[in-house]
Amino acid sequence: MRYDGAQITGVVNLPECYTATNTTNTTVLSIQGLLEAPTDVHYTASKESVIVSWIPPFTLEGVPILHYSVYITSQGVSEQSNTTETHITLETPCASTTYQISAWNEVGEGN
Repeated sequence: MRYDGAQITGVVNLPECYTATNTTNTTVLSIQGLLEAPTDVHYTASKESVIVSWIPPFTLEGVPILHYSVYITSQGVSEQSNTTETHITLETPCASTTYQISAWNEVGEGN
């Protein structure tokens, strides 16, 4: 399941003693699913390493991104990052590198 702006609408029954102004009996519940892929990925390469940075995907307030997985597919390895940047050391200097980044929340791994 992915958060796509879908909303669940329900009725809240307030106790008779509850008095508030400008309230309704309708509430909206937004559900956060798996995260989309990070965007705006940039890299800075040197002969022996690559620094990759990205913009985190949208997540609802109060639903944190736990960490990111950076898969370096050309090397067959993965790294975990708690920030929106990671430093990749190349196994072979000047090697072409292919990578994929996914964000994790409590639901699991996103795109």
